[in-house]
Amino acid sequence: MASRRFFILDTSEKTIENNVLADISQVIRSRLHRQVTIISPTQRQERNLGFDDIIEGLIPGITVALQFKRPYSYNSGRLSNFAKFIIDTSQLQTLLRHFYPNEAYFVFVPFPTTNEIIRNRSGLLNAGVVVDVHDIPNAGKTTQRTRVVRVPKSSLTPSVTIADPRIFEETKAKSLKQWCNSLENRKFFKEFGYRNKGPEPLKIRNIYYLHISREHFDFDKIF
Repeated sequence: MASRRFFILDTSEKTIENNVLADISQVIRSRLHRQVTIISPTQRQERNLGFDDIIEGLIPGITVALQFKRPYSYNSGRLSNFAKFIIDTSQLQTLLRHFYPNEAYFVFVPFPTTNEIIRNRSGLLNAGVVVDVHDIPNAGKTTQRTRVVRVPKSSLTPSVTIADPRIFEETKAKSLKQWCNSLENRKFFKEFGYRNKGPEPLKIRNIYYLHISREHFDFDKIF
């Protein structure tokens, strides 16, 4: 009996997360000379702890939450240059309750297949976009269970449109590269802070925390 061969055609959130987080860390370290640590809570921590509990006791710096979403292909040839993402409305409401503006972001990388990730590997931060959870149009609306997000695979400027429920509305977005560069702003480090929002657990799966040290490092001496 001939053996069956299996191929990884569709990309996974894990593939996107690993490559994008590696690139973000490299950019921030090279431009800001700050140490970057990726924090991924255990399932038990995600289930039982709130945001304030998770960042409690970390060394001085800023911590932001990144929620990656998996891209899907459109069957229509007319939309072949776009990737589709699905936002769960209940997840969005949880993020809105736990985080203030500039604390939590959705990450959309518009390459639904592994081959597209490989072909565009050097440009993931330019093609990928981030949207503050508070910038989602009509974010507090709960009449539908999901929201569809559309992101072009190639664009000179970041572009994200979100259905509500059928009409797509443009929303404020930055490319991942622009977002990394914006962290150079001293005001961001000086005024960024968190206000206690209570002990309610997050209960959000696969959320990452990016901790950026307040202190500068000389990486040439470290390595």
